[in-house]
Amino acid sequence: MRLLVNATSYGAEPGGAGVRALHLYGALAQHDVVFLLAEDTSREVVPAGVETRVLPVRAGNRLQRFLQLRLPEDGDLLLTDHYPVATIPTVLTLHDRGGPAWRRALVRRQIARADAVVSVSETVRAAWGGSGEVVANGADPMDDPPAPEDHLLVCDPGLPHKRVDRARAVAAALDRPLRERGRGVGWMRHEEMRREIARARVVLCPSEKEGFGRVALEAMALGRPLVASDIPAHREVAGDYARYAGTPEEWIAQVRAAWDETKVPAAVASWADQAARLEPILRRACTSRTAGRRR
Repeated sequence: MRLLVNATSYGAEPGGAGVRALHLYGALAQHDVVFLLAEDTSREVVPAGVETRVLPVRAGNRLQRFLQLRLPEDGDLLLTDHYPVATIPTVLTLHDRGGPAWRRALVRRQIARADAVVSVSETVRAAWGGSGEVVANGADPMDDPPAPEDHLLVCDPGLPHKRVDRARAVAAALDRPLRERGRGVGWMRHEEMRREIARARVVLCPSEKEGFGRVALEAMALGRPLVASDIPAHREVAGDYARYAGTPEEWIAQVRAAWDETKVPAAVASWADQAARLEPILRRACTSRTAGRRR
């Protein structure tokens, strides 16, 4: 199949959706994959050897994309995270639980029009009324990971919902060094971020809301002790592997306990495993309607 990937929303500093596109769609090696990019989309989301096409919109301007984006339809299937759904068979991926009311209404219209809907977690799937199937994110082993160092790590401190203030308070109370990496202090490639996670004595995930706990998953795959906020996405991803905290006192106690903890890498699904789960969904979507037929 010829798969068109709508990567126009990922921006110059792509987050979890861009990481997923890079690794998940990059694992669909049996298909002819084309990445559709905005003028300011980072090439870091593009798998090696994959064809790209730049469209005359900018990822950083949501309104412009919505009004001006015209996706090519010379493929068998469109893979998109946002809008619009195309006239060719379309698979819509849901990454989060929704934002402003206008966006929720828009996404619901796209859900109704898509030929298949994929959610990154049961948490996200439930938030959108149980539509479609779950294909989670993956994590692969790291060759020659760096040795852990004596510091705590928190990721993406520039995003308010990540609640870096909780991590800072714990670090101060325990007098432990805290390393902050990711959005807000400089974007990092996925492999660079994984190496930062591998170096941490304890990984902190204090976010108050998540669609998928990607940092938690990477910590598990790398065998790093993990303390996370007690929210559904973290419970779904990390299960019994993580320590969970809510109150400031719980955070201090759990991080203190995790500091001396020894972990081994957990068994997590690889990106190739998740691509295999996605494959039958793509095939069903591709045959669900005739290309060019508008709903």
